[in-house]
Amino acid sequence: RAIRDNQTLTQARKAELLDALVKSQIVSTLQQANHEIFNRAALDPRMGQAATTASLVKMIEMPDGAQRAYFSNAGDSRIFIIRDGKLYRLSMDDSMLSLAVKQGTVSQEQATAIDQANSIDELPDEQRGFFKYRNMIYRSVGGKENEDFSTGAVTLRAGDRLLLASDGVTDQLKQPKIQELISSLSDDRAAERSLQQTAEKMSLDGTDPRAKADDISALVVTFGKKHQKIAVETRPSEDEIAREALRQMEQHIPPRFEIGDRVKLPQDQSEWIVKGYQAEQGQYLISHSSGVKHQLMDRFQLEM
Repeated sequence: RAIRDNQTLTQARKAELLDALVKSQIVSTLQQANHEIFNRAALDPRMGQAATTASLVKMIEMPDGAQRAYFSNAGDSRIFIIRDGKLYRLSMDDSMLSLAVKQGTVSQEQATAIDQANSIDELPDEQRGFFKYRNMIYRSVGGKENEDFSTGAVTLRAGDRLLLASDGVTDQLKQPKIQELISSLSDDRAAERSLQQTAEKMSLDGTDPRAKADDISALVVTFGKKHQKIAVETRPSEDEIAREALRQMEQHIPPRFEIGDRVKLPQDQSEWIVKGYQAEQGQYLISHSSGVKHQLMDRFQLEM
């Protein structure tokens, strides 16, 4: 607002400053999340090598009244725009295949064919070597201590629809299918459910060559719709399902370990001593046999 309301700046200068500010904010947000995940994983062995792909969009009204969508992604979570019923990809994966495009080893047309192929057998010999690199990513949020992120922007028109999707959707559903499902449903929430349910059905069936077990998330937003509630539905992970099952059983099954029991942690096999159990949180208080370290550990993790 300070930039837009400044009377001493030309409209072009306002747009230039606002553009730089928003892009800087997006990169800063991703870098902050990257540091948070990386540092937490470094301090908590239970998190292992935690990292995630990401995609985000921020809509901004420009000084001339135009609406622009600023976006960024990490890994192979993708961002699309559906305009006049046609699906266009805005983001570029941080994958080895995309890197080959940047280096000029393969063309963008060839990379699209490789990405959309059902199997390696559909590709000419000179492209088959890149098939395995489709899902091999070199950038994520939290994977490295310091990471760089890029941004892009597109001016929106009334009726444009934005799609943010995880690789559990885009690795399984080809782009024509994604376009078909979204274009057939004007309600954004219904379009999200259709994408997620179609991908989930393919994943569970397992017979399609593109089927895979992965996070399935989709968010659809139509520009021009006001007061729209935005929600993302995701399939629970196997870990979350197991945790919920254990929570439901806890009221019937007493804790496996008692105070004074000696236990070993799966990640380091060192010996710890059970000091207590917090039933409400479903956590054990354990102390290292050296007496130096103490920590809380979920019942699920210790008893499995």
